[in-house]
Amino acid sequence: PLGKVGSNVNSDGDTQYRIASNTTDAIFEGDTVTLSGGYVIKATPGDANILGVFLGCQYTDPTTGKPTWKNYYPGGVAASNIVAFIVDDPYAQFLVQASGVAGNACIGQNADLVQTAAGNTTTGVSGLELSTGTLAAASALNVKVIGVTTDPSNSDLTAAYADLIVMINEHLYKAPTAGVA
Repeated sequence: PLGKVGSNVNSDGDTQYRIASNTTDAIFEGDTVTLSGGYVIKATPGDANILGVFLGCQYTDPTTGKPTWKNYYPGGVAASNIVAFIVDDPYAQFLVQASGVAGNACIGQNADLVQTAAGNTTTGVSGLELSTGTLAAASALNVKVIGVTTDPSNSDLTAAYADLIVMINEHLYKAPTAGVA
């Protein structure tokens, strides 16, 4: 998370949700998540009901009996107390890498997210990117591009893999909005 639109722009607060015991899919820091039966699950690319972005989780390790905190959920943990930390503010801003060349016209447009690589079990970080091939004004797309990073080494929108600032457009707690044409 980068901040949020409006007042209190430096808030990157999170909300605690539960992950069901033995949930099979791994969830990595930066992955989008949704709810199923009241529990957090990893959202699939193109999911229209994104709850927010996963930051990490804590649980009692079923093997050692010790409290465990990870920035990713490895999947298949048999514990009844798995707590996920989710940035679920519908107006939170996030930094995401583009899957290719975004172009200068991407600001204000919407796009879907795409899993271009598996999450990294060493760093715990997601392989999710913004799919530049889906950039459009259509409201039925995951995120809205609202800016580009100020990092000079990765802010060129005419080069591949620029870091973009986005908001979740298809958020579970708000209706999606159309982007600019």
